[in-house]
Amino acid sequence: MKTIYNDVDKWDEQFGGESDDGRYDLVISTLKAPLTESFIEELDLGGVLVEMLGNFQKEKEFDKILNLIEVCIAFQPTLYKKEHSYFDEFLINWHLFHQEKEKLTGPLDRFKENPVKGIDNMIQALKSLLFYGYTDLAVSLAEKTFGPVEESPELISGAGYELAMALYYNYTEQYYKQYLDTREFNREQFEKEINAIEFKFPPHTMDLIEKSIVGGQDQDIAGVFRQEFFRNRHGCTMFIGGHFRKYMHHKYRMSFACSGILWDGMVNYWGRRAENKTADLNTFFSLDSDSFDKYLAGVMGGFLSFNKAEAVALLWGAHYVYDFLLFAGIIKEHARAEVVTSICLLKTRMLKVVTNDLWEFNFVHRWGLPEGVTGEAYRAEEEIFVKSLHSKAENFREFFPTIKDELDKIPELSVHLLQQGGSAQKQPKVGRNMPCPCGSGRKFKNCCGG
Repeated sequence: MKTIYNDVDKWDEQFGGESDDGRYDLVISTLKAPLTESFIEELDLGGVLVEMLGNFQKEKEFDKILNLIEVCIAFQPTLYKKEHSYFDEFLINWHLFHQEKEKLTGPLDRFKENPVKGIDNMIQALKSLLFYGYTDLAVSLAEKTFGPVEESPELISGAGYELAMALYYNYTEQYYKQYLDTREFNREQFEKEINAIEFKFPPHTMDLIEKSIVGGQDQDIAGVFRQEFFRNRHGCTMFIGGHFRKYMHHKYRMSFACSGILWDGMVNYWGRRAENKTADLNTFFSLDSDSFDKYLAGVMGGFLSFNKAEAVALLWGAHYVYDFLLFAGIIKEHARAEVVTSICLLKTRMLKVVTNDLWEFNFVHRWGLPEGVTGEAYRAEEEIFVKSLHSKAENFREFFPTIKDELDKIPELSVHLLQQGGSAQKQPKVGRNMPCPCGSGRKFKNCCGG
């Protein structure tokens, strides 16, 4: 057996002939053996580990992932450091889901030591920290890595933008809290700090930013919107966004950095819709399901789907954005109601896209109850996300029977799912005494047709 740990061909031959469990055992024993650097590189052992990570995530073999990571760190620390970004992003999501803050230190320290190579994974980890409310850890990560990322010749200019955004919103929150305590806003110092992270705004936009920080809830947000929309749309949306962040801070205790992602994502969507049309004061903040669906697909990043968490956050976060726009007097109740209907439709589509990974996005149930959603529906939806942790369903059709009881408590989602037969495709007409197409095993009349 020992000879295979220095003979790539023999190792490949044995690996290819093993069952899945046998391959796992072989990799574990290999990691524990004394390996030469040339053997690791020629075998591409790091690639083998990353591929196993993906397979185990899909199969929900989480104990194997955790053991694989533990063994690799203990016996092959150099190899782990080289491939750490994939594994540490998983660890961060795992510990966030289980609310194990103390276990986040190791993965975050490794990202701080080597932020450039694994920047895509690190940015996703940063957003997950913000979505779960661990703002202090996210800001610490951004502060430590922004400089090395911006100065790296390996990365394109602006690669640290999202790190800078987290810092910008954190500065804004700190200056807002300071204003609440002192009733003073040091604009010069604020500009100096944001300039250091490459945020520089023209005077009129800075006026609006300052106005959003020092203005109270009685400020005429809708009036400023109407006044500034055509003159300085960018500054206008930043002004309204400042009030949205304060709204989320006071109502839901959400950090400015988290609500900033939600607001900026929606602003990007509204801007794309308007860029080929005449900007319309009355419809700028509208949303239709088809265009928003396409936008969210773009956010996900295509086949690799790097940004699933952000896409889920924007869809679920849209509830809060439109609650705020109604609160601020920018839209009317009927407009918000139409948007909520579209959001519910898109939630059913999203559930089918990310079925296997729903547990990773349970942060949406840490934000608080949006307007118009019952506590029972909110808790039932969270249970759906939690159930996905150990579900071996390969698609939503297989997952549907598992969550039928929870969906019964969420009529706004169920109505869309029933229209689609509980799957991603339309179902043929079903007789009342026939098996229900959702796969529950019950008759249609006693299940979805009841």
